[in-house]
Order: sequence, then structure tokens, then C-alpha cells
Amino acid sequence: MNENGKTYSYPKKKKKYAKPRIVKKPSKITDAVNEMKATLDALDLIKDVDPVNHPPHYKTGGIETIDFIEAKDLNYRLGNVVKYVSRAGRKDSDPVQDLEKAAWYLTREIEARKRA
Repeated sequence: MNENGKTYSYPKKKKKYAKPRIVKKPSKITDAVNEMKATLDALDLIKDVDPVNHPPHYKTGGIETIDFIEAKDLNYRLGNVVKYVSRAGRKDSDPVQDLEKAAWYLTREIEARKRA
């Protein structure tokens, strides 16, 4: 490396009078571009989490809860039973409270069917 920060390298096939090639170290712009690319890659990983349309606590088990509810054509009360049971212990809420909510909806469904 010389006083300008440049490194000299020679071609692989040595010719009798070959001139050395100058290899520059990466510039600040190159470093900034590489850092920006790494940041964008990290953002792509974060972007995969969608708390509104596809929350992770409803995606366990290989099927999203809403897809199961729709596939089984469940009504509102039974859909909520499935929702609260499937997210119990997986969301930042009290799992017992989620199960109590599921039981509340299930009780209402049972009562509605008895009246029918």
C-alpha cells in the first residue's frame, strides 16, 4: 500500500513488462450504499410481519384463524370462540381472559340454539 491508500497487485500471468494494477479501497459512498442495502434487507424481514391483516398470533398451526372460520362457515359467535381459543397464550393478553371470552361466546351460541 502506498501513501495514497492504494494497493498494487500484479496480473496472474506475469508478462515481462506488465504494469501493476491499482486496487482502490472502498469509498465512503460505497460503504454507505452497502449499509443502505443491508438496512433495506432488514426492513424486508420486518415487513413480513403484518399485525393488522395477518397477525402472528392467528397464524400458528399452518392455517390462519380467519381462513379456518370461513372454511367451516362459522357464524359470528362460533367464529369468536375459535378466535379466542386459537390466540390464548399467543397474544400479549391474559390467556385465561381469552378462554373466558371464548366460553362467553360459546354460552351465547348454546343459548341461541336452545331458543331456536
